[in-house]
Amino acid sequence: MYEVIGEYVRGLGEGRKYVSMPYYREEMRRITGEYPYPGTFNVRVEEEERQALLRIAESHGHRIEPRGELGGAWLYPCTANGVRAWLVFPDLAEHRDHLELISGLELRRALGVLPGDPVKIRLWGPKSWRIWRSGCARSGER
Repeated sequence: MYEVIGEYVRGLGEGRKYVSMPYYREEMRRITGEYPYPGTFNVRVEEEERQALLRIAESHGHRIEPRGELGGAWLYPCTANGVRAWLVFPDLAEHRDHLELISGLELRRALGVLPGDPVKIRLWGPKSWRIWRSGCARSGER
């Protein structure tokens, strides 16, 4: 398990645009097993931490391939303060010190956070994915 603590920050609204596009929406559903809430949840971390998590996603994550002019992305399962989510690393990312997360829930409301509040992100290994998608590990804290 890999863990990082960052702080919730408001995004630029770009995530909403991409998560709502039919191609990305269907690919995210195929990978995660559910349709994502139309928007991303952003957590500021040190750039080095983001790069370490990106390397994990590139090595063991799920890939959404680019399509036309749309860039691709890497997805990797995680929890945010114990709530199931997926890290998303878009090829065309704007920020180098932010993590973007998706979930079937509106994470901001589900976690009850305000900008600046701490968020603990935990990554789980590939052996957990079957359980992850079945919904048995909903809290991620077991």
